[in-house]
Amino acid sequence: MMEKIRYQRTGIAACLFLFGWLSAVGYLSWQYEFDFSPWQKDEASVLPLTQAIFKHQCTSENQTLTRDGDKDFETYSAAWFGCLSDRSDALMRRLSLSVTGYSDLSCRMKAEGEGRPDDACKKALDERMLMHHVLK
Repeated sequence: MMEKIRYQRTGIAACLFLFGWLSAVGYLSWQYEFDFSPWQKDEASVLPLTQAIFKHQCTSENQTLTRDGDKDFETYSAAWFGCLSDRSDALMRRLSLSVTGYSDLSCRMKAEGEGRPDDACKKALDERMLMHHVLK
């Protein structure tokens, strides 16, 4: 008798967990217009997810432009695209620095493994950092 109750409780707990997990995945997929399910076709693609998050954030930030009685679509659009541009630019700068750092570490490790000096790595790092400063 006790074993039957234990199996029932375990089954109910598993069903509740599965229902909650599916609800959360469904809500996030609907909210961000991105397939969060683990069986999605392209798991490595973060670009659509990043764009969806930026769009959602910028829409939330600029909702006051439509609520305050200013129904001018051009004003809202300019603010919305400006927000997207700022967030994308900040992400691009951060990723650019990450790429620079990873490239430099990779180059230095290869040079050390091959027993050659890392002068070419220093030159490449200086060039990439100069390009990064130009982007600012």
